[in-house]
Amino acid sequence: MTYGHAVLAAALITGVGAVGCSAMPDEPVERALYDDLRRIVETSERTGWLIDRLEIDEAAPAALQSVCRVAQPNRLSLRKWLDGRITSEGGPAKEAYERAGQDLSAVGELLTLERARALLAEADRIAADDCPFWLKPDDQFSGIQSNRRRFIVLAESMGSFSTYLKDGEITIGGGGGARIMPAWGVGDSVTIALGAEVGGRGQFSASDDGDPALTAGIAGAIPLLIRFQDLTWFYDIEVAGLTLWRDSKLTWPPGVRVGVSVGISAIRISNFLPYVAGWAGYEFHPGDDEFPDVHTIRIGTRVGFDWDP
Repeated sequence: MTYGHAVLAAALITGVGAVGCSAMPDEPVERALYDDLRRIVETSERTGWLIDRLEIDEAAPAALQSVCRVAQPNRLSLRKWLDGRITSEGGPAKEAYERAGQDLSAVGELLTLERARALLAEADRIAADDCPFWLKPDDQFSGIQSNRRRFIVLAESMGSFSTYLKDGEITIGGGGGARIMPAWGVGDSVTIALGAEVGGRGQFSASDDGDPALTAGIAGAIPLLIRFQDLTWFYDIEVAGLTLWRDSKLTWPPGVRVGVSVGISAIRISNFLPYVAGWAGYEFHPGDDEFPDVHTIRIGTRVGFDWDP
């Protein structure tokens, strides 16, 4: 198996395994509302959720963006579903914590469920007074925080450390770039994107006199990306066609990249939802009469946002 096949296999296993990891309500509107509330809670938990009252007060405005769009019977149904999930997980969390020998890590899921329920209850309580008049219940509500049935644009910067293999010689280098990818949310947890990428990269190699030398160039790509979302976590599979600007001309035939990413997203701010990911990829650039085949392993980070126009 080649490096590329190994990376792609890992990507497929990661992505497919990500789908359906979290239990969700059956009814679409309630599922979308739970998805939004859960993302808001998980984002707050990352910075350290301590005092429930204070955290819920801070999260309420974001929650109302979703709750105001959901009819009261659906909110009540979601609260009952959350009650059932809390019971099935062995809750309440305080009692489960004692049974687990005061091991807080053992009740992490229960705490998140209870916080989501408390946030829903508070948003429901204040909705009649605080919901803006232009936010009306929508029986087709598909969520604010997710990409479900939504056209978006992914914009991100990339950086990586690279290892190159050509003519039996291994060299190291790095690079960076930026890309823009129009995308569509398919169903509850899958987003498909296709776009354009441009960047620069360099590598260290031995010069004719034996001293290390840095060579640099410009690279472009057309990436096809499939994102599997599990609440605030996401898993990307990517295939891209590649080309390099080398010696005043584009390389031909083009190369190919396969890659996988694991990342975390925040909550939507206005029309923008920021995220960060770690990624790894394998690239193959076929040689020609002047240059040998080049195999590249890249490991790095991606920082970006999705924009909902």
